Amino acid sequence: MPDEYALGFDALARPLRMAGEPHQVTLELSGDHSAEAELRRLVADHYQRFLPGQAPPQGSDLSEFVAGLPVEGA
Repeated sequence: MPDEYALGFDALARPLRMAGEPHQVTLELSGDHSAEAELRRLVADHYQRFLPGQAPPQGSDLSEFVAGLPVEGA
């Protein structure tokens, strides 16, 4: 459902939005610029709040950082 989506990024840290009708949604870019700093801040906040004692990925390159993020269900 589009209203259940809060915030997302693609692998290049560009912000995404959900569009479409319920049960027929698509993810679309909401900007062409990279929001890498915001993505890193949100990930660090998530780790601090929900994964205490675990360190977020530290890759200096964006691709290394994204590759270090956990995969849901893995």
